[in-house]
Amino acid sequence: MWIQRIASLAVTAGYVIFAAVYGNAATVWTCVFFPVFGLACIWFGDEMGAYKWRWRIVPIDTATPGAIVRLGGWVLLLLPLAIFVLSLLHRAE
Repeated sequence: MWIQRIASLAVTAGYVIFAAVYGNAATVWTCVFFPVFGLACIWFGDEMGAYKWRWRIVPIDTATPGAIVRLGGWVLLLLPLAIFVLSLLHRAE
């Protein structure tokens, strides 16, 4: 669990450092606040998976396993990196 927390914080710090070097203040703030939900899913996956609620017509009345919530958090956290790599690959063609 701590390994995932440290790794996710390192990825977020990498985003912020990259934005600070190559971007402006608005880019840095975006890189600070964008990964918040992904970090929350990774750090508190079991707690977020246990949350049940009713939203309009769609009830969520069963718990989601914490591992699935953490996996979704990693997808959200690594999505900007994947987009960046794909854009570099597309530009190289």
